[in-house]
Amino acid sequence: MDRHQRLAVLAEAAADDREHGLPKGPNRPGDPVGITKVRLPGGGSTQIMRVMQTNACSLSCGYCPTFCGGKVKRTALAPEEIATTFMEAHRAGLAQGLFLTSVVPGRPVRAMDRMLAAVELLRRKEGF
Repeated sequence: MDRHQRLAVLAEAAADDREHGLPKGPNRPGDPVGITKVRLPGGGSTQIMRVMQTNACSLSCGYCPTFCGGKVKRTALAPEEIATTFMEAHRAGLAQGLFLTSVVPGRPVRAMDRMLAAVELLRRKEGF
């Protein structure tokens, strides 16, 4: 799968957490997927990119659709791919923030390290 196909799978997996009652963001051909409108605490709304870094979980929590025994297409995005994809959406005016989530593929610390690597790229390399 290419980056956009993997993003589509991982954005769909993260959509289960989406705040209900607000419409999804714009979906024009070529736009990054996973754009979601969210409410702001003081009123109003903004658009964020909501995506899982990976859906390849090693745990078997019965309540979770991505548990290790589930029948989902397993994939992941590298920290660099997360940063690049988000910045493309941000520069296009599609997303003002990133909601990055993940399952636990092996060691929890490694999963957190990969998420932090993506965020550090956005801070240090992209100045976001």
